[in-house]
Amino acid sequence: MSASTTPSADSIAPTKVWAALNADLRGRVLRLLAQLAFNLLITQTEPPVNKETSDAHSSEQSQNPA
Repeated sequence: MSASTTPSADSIAPTKVWAALNADLRGRVLRLLAQLAFNLLITQTEPPVNKETSDAHSSEQSQNPA
């Protein structure tokens, strides 16, 4: 599967594609874009999970039966 990135003579402008979509499809596209933006935002704002640190905390708790 090879994707061509060079514009061809029969390429269609995105504005023409958008104009051709019915309201239902436009809504689905907007929801998808919103979900993608939300996921990107969440992944950029969450602190990285350090497995070593979480393992150390869990082993400390299991060794200390307080």
